[in-house]
Amino acid sequence: MDKFENIEVRCTLAKMIVRLFRLWEISLEDKLSLLGLDNSDRKLLGDFGRGSPLPETEEMLKRATMLLEIHKNLHMLFPENRNLAYSWVKTYNQRFGHPPLEIMKSGLQGLASVYKYLDSV
Repeated sequence: MDKFENIEVRCTLAKMIVRLFRLWEISLEDKLSLLGLDNSDRKLLGDFGRGSPLPETEEMLKRATMLLEIHKNLHMLFPENRNLAYSWVKTYNQRFGHPPLEIMKSGLQGLASVYKYLDSV
């Protein structure tokens, strides 16, 4: 994770994640869950949007990386349909038996599962 030691990089990542969450139009609870945070960490999301860096923990950086990779893969799969790329995480998916967002909220394994699926499609 050496490339994430730079505070400016972690600030940029935080802003990108906040913007991604806005595009996905997900709830505050979903945002916190995807980042592995709980309700007492709500203020952090606002801080991230104002330029505060993501915490320099391996788990947080893995989560951020996978979220951005999922976003990238969705745009590669649906280059002509931004609405589908943004709504896909909330739409029922037969492979998962749930919307992918529900799988992603289950932790690093869930994020990895959705990422690997999209990466293989």
